[in-house]
Amino acid sequence: MDKQIRVIIKKPYEKAEIVNMDNSLDEFKKIIRCRTAEFCIFPQGKNIVMIIDDDGKYMQPDGNFVVPEFKDIIVGPCVFVATDENGETIGLNDKQEKTITKYLDDFELKQGEDIAFADELIIKAIVKFRKNYEDDLC
Repeated sequence: MDKQIRVIIKKPYEKAEIVNMDNSLDEFKKIIRCRTAEFCIFPQGKNIVMIIDDDGKYMQPDGNFVVPEFKDIIVGPCVFVATDENGETIGLNDKQEKTITKYLDDFELKQGEDIAFADELIIKAIVKFRKNYEDDLC
């Protein structure tokens, strides 16, 4: 396992940031400010996962971005990493970084958009997704 890897960190109401960081669960958990991390499949890229706070919706009310494919909103900070064929975390490559940053540009919540209006935000994101992404799913 690589000691340092390239990841994308996305915090609520901030632009995504590409950084090098230690490849350790403890370091990921520090970024997302949690005790229990959840690894979720990123729907737009092969071998990419989103590391989020397992209890995020209970503990961190700030919405971050919509995942229209899951009809859900990610809350709190999120770390994006790649995985190898064994499921071990590795650094993102250039293509993965581009895919993630475009997706976040399209679906990030803006200051003032609140998860109290989650249904409305999700519907808006699904419409945008169908318009801009559905042709790429084949």
